[in-house]
Amino acid sequence: MKIKRPGIPLAEDDLQQFESRHKLQLPDDYRAYMLQHNGGMPWMVYFQSASGDEYALTQLHSIGCDHPYDLDNQCRCHDWPAAYKEGTIVIGRDCAGSEFLMATRGKEAGSIYFLNREPTLRPKGRVARIASSFSEMMDNLKPSFPDEEE
Repeated sequence: MKIKRPGIPLAEDDLQQFESRHKLQLPDDYRAYMLQHNGGMPWMVYFQSASGDEYALTQLHSIGCDHPYDLDNQCRCHDWPAAYKEGTIVIGRDCAGSEFLMATRGKEAGSIYFLNREPTLRPKGRVARIASSFSEMMDNLKPSFPDEEE
């Protein structure tokens, strides 16, 4: 899969400092992705969950970028202080501003959730668990236009 506009290169120390700042631990698969790409834009893809639901993934947030979608900025987001306090961070978004979240604590650590910004489309007003890990989400990305993938 092609990743456009990756973030600035990260070192292991950068990830450790991020975790220390936010008092959380990132899952190994997500850490590996961040060391390789540091966020970026998966090119023209959508995620298909086990239930068959589809979610467009247009942005994965970066660490250390001067941008509103910097992962540090997302961790200080005023929209979700309770979720962040519980260890859920916003790691990405779709083109309409709906968010992909990752649990970083407890028995659900590593799980990926989707929060649709359109309240009428939220399941019972809550976030939907869409993958058990970052790797599962990334492995289930499908090209939006298969003939144009690379």
